Amino acid sequence: MQNQINDFLEANRQQIINLTSELIKSHNPHNLEDTRPSMKLVQDYLACYQLSFTSLAKQATMPNLVTTLNPTRSGRKLLFNGHLDCLPVGNHEAWSPEPFSGAIKDGKIFGRGSADMKAGVVAMLVAYTYLSSIPDRLNGQLSLMLVSDEETGWGRGSYYVRQQMPELKGVDGVLLAEPTHPETIAFSSKGYTEIKITVNTSGAIAGYENLGTNAIVVASNIIQRLQSFPAIAVQLPSPVQKVINTPERRKWYEKRVGSGMANQLKKTTLTVSKFQAGDSTSMIPSNATFKLMMVTPQNVNRQNILARLRRIINKYPGAKMNVIGGDDADISVPGGKLYNDLHDAILSVSQIDAQPVPEIAISDARYWRWDGIPAFWYGFNGETVGMANEYIEIDQLFKLIKIYILTAINFLKGNEDIEK
Repeated sequence: MQNQINDFLEANRQQIINLTSELIKSHNPHNLEDTRPSMKLVQDYLACYQLSFTSLAKQATMPNLVTTLNPTRSGRKLLFNGHLDCLPVGNHEAWSPEPFSGAIKDGKIFGRGSADMKAGVVAMLVAYTYLSSIPDRLNGQLSLMLVSDEETGWGRGSYYVRQQMPELKGVDGVLLAEPTHPETIAFSSKGYTEIKITVNTSGAIAGYENLGTNAIVVASNIIQRLQSFPAIAVQLPSPVQKVINTPERRKWYEKRVGSGMANQLKKTTLTVSKFQAGDSTSMIPSNATFKLMMVTPQNVNRQNILARLRRIINKYPGAKMNVIGGDDADISVPGGKLYNDLHDAILSVSQIDAQPVPEIAISDARYWRWDGIPAFWYGFNGETVGMANEYIEIDQLFKLIKIYILTAINFLKGNEDIEK
C-alpha cells in the first residue's frame, strides 16, 4: 500500500508543493476574515478530481466546505477537519520574506498560516483525493470539513457547519491537522473565555485633575489588581496528570512542547490585550476599554471564576465587565481505535513512537470531544506558529499525507478486515 501511495505522491509532488504555496499566498493581508480566495483554490482542486462538495457560509467572506466519500455506506465514519483562516501577521518588519509570500526555499515553504494550518489543509485534501481513488478499500464514510472561523471561534465555522449538517455530529472519530510536535498526539485543550472591561468616568480638560477621574488610571489599577489574581486549586484529569506526574515525564513533555508548559496546564491565566482609551491629548480620558483572555484548566468551573472577577471589577467606580464568549476545556482520553490507528500510521511512516500530550491552545476538536467522540490533533511542527517567518518542511508535508491516508484506511476497515 505504501508503494502505491508513494507513486501517487511522486507523480503529483510539484502540484502539491505549488498548491501549498498558492494557498498561503491567497490570504487577504488586509482582511484576515476573508478566506474566499483560499476556498476557491480548494474548490478548484476538488473539481479537477471531479469530487463534489457542499459549500455553506454564515458570513459570505468566510465560506466552509464539506465533501464525503461513500456517503451511503454503512460502517465507521471518520472526519478530517481543518481551517483556512490564520493568525495575524504581528510585526511585519520581522518577516523575511513577506508574510504571505509562500516562498519555497531550502526544503521549506514560508508564510503566515503555513503550519497553522494551510499545509495541514493541503495534506488532508491530498489524502482525501487519493482515498477517493480507492473507495472500495474504505468500508465506511470519510468526510473532509474545511472551515474559515477556527482562529476567532465566533460560530461561523465548525460550529455552524455542525448545526447545518447534524449528521457530522455523529461521526466515530475526528482527525485534525492542528500543529503539534512530530512526537506528540494532542488529546486535550484548556478552556478559553474572552472578556471585555470598560471604564467610564467624568473626565475633564488636561490639568484639571481635581475635576475628573482618569479612566486610563482606573483601568491600569484594575489590570494591576488582576496580576495578583489568586491561584485556583485544580485536580487535573488522570490522562493529563499522567503526562507530567514524574520529573522524567515532565522533562520529556516540556522538551517537546516548551519550557514551563507543565505548570501552565494547572494555571488559570488572564491575558490583557487590545487596550483602547482617550479621545484627545488635551483631555483627561473619560473612557478606557481592554480585553482579557481567560484560559482555564480541566476541571475548573469557569462560572465561579467569572463571578470572582466580576466582584473585583465592580469595586472600581465606572467599570463594567462583559463576557463576550467562552468554552470549557475538552478532552479525548488517549486510546481506542482512532488513536491507535493514528499512532501506528505515524510509526509506520516516520518511525516515531508518538505519545499523547495535553495542549493549552483551543481547537475545533472541542465540539466533538464534548459529545464524547474521539478527536485528536496531529499536524506540522508548531515551533514557528504565531512567529515571524513561520514555515513548514516539505518532507513533513508528504509524511503527513501518508499518515492521514493510512489512518483513514485502517480506521475504516470492516469488521472482517479487523479480525484478519
